[in-house]
Amino acid sequence: MVRGLYGGAHQRMEMQIQKRVVGPVVVLDVSGRLVLSDPGSDAQFKDCVAELLESGTESVIVNVAGVTDIDTSGLSALVSAHISMARTSKRLKLIAPTPRMRHLLHVSRLDAVFDVCATEEEALAGFGST
Repeated sequence: MVRGLYGGAHQRMEMQIQKRVVGPVVVLDVSGRLVLSDPGSDAQFKDCVAELLESGTESVIVNVAGVTDIDTSGLSALVSAHISMARTSKRLKLIAPTPRMRHLLHVSRLDAVFDVCATEEEALAGFGST
């Protein structure tokens, strides 16, 4: 067990990414830790997004509900993905951030950068893909 930032105990879980397609939108279900201390987790995420860009994917939803821990390295990976998508006129949305992640997005003012939705349905509707 590892003590979290706010004192809660949780299992140490490496980041995993499951990719699925909903109409024209790719959904990345991210779970585990998106932190610098887990070697390669941020690089794994960036590589996944790069592959989507290379394949011509136009719209991506990143489901972060399963992210158990995130630090500045993880936030940087999300920002990098957002910038890469935006540079090529593609769109990325975050869904279901935990209360801690919502707090981090707010204090870093990244909540003004990302399109954050509560549910997948809400994000899909925003893409016009219900």
